[in-house]
Amino acid sequence: MEPVQTPGGTTVLVGKNRNPLAVLFFSVITFGIYWLYWYYTVNDEVRRHEPEVACSPGVALLAQFVPIANFVSHYNTATRIQRMELADGASQTISPLVTFLLLYFLIIGYVVQIQSHLNAHWDSHRLAIVRAERQGLLGARPAALTRAQGAEMPSERRLGEAPVQQP
Repeated sequence: MEPVQTPGGTTVLVGKNRNPLAVLFFSVITFGIYWLYWYYTVNDEVRRHEPEVACSPGVALLAQFVPIANFVSHYNTATRIQRMELADGASQTISPLVTFLLLYFLIIGYVVQIQSHLNAHWDSHRLAIVRAERQGLLGARPAALTRAQGAEMPSERRLGEAPVQQP
């Protein structure tokens, strides 16, 4: 997670964007071990980003091995992400019930739903900084997001356009 300063002057921890299909691919080739790592990491990122959302990533991970508790844990993970989105004023939030149903009828949909919402949430924080910089509300961009390090915001390029490589 990287610390990001918001236009309001507070510092927020922003998680890592991941490709949902890569999560599925690595989960398959590692016989589910990467799934456990990903599940722990997702819950840890939510906990660290939004302290008001009560979450214990270790307990969520251990629940994966208990038959009824794993159902509850999957539903609660989606609920935590929804609370995190609502706290930041997102217009579209994840639906815990739909996410839960995707897990048991189409496991691919669960990972895509969870990770896509997290990616969108993290990007919204990063884009808020870019907008604030353009309006002159923030000073220099934090070192973690400088162009010299090759970071490019998704909205700064047109759809289908290749990323610009910095020397």
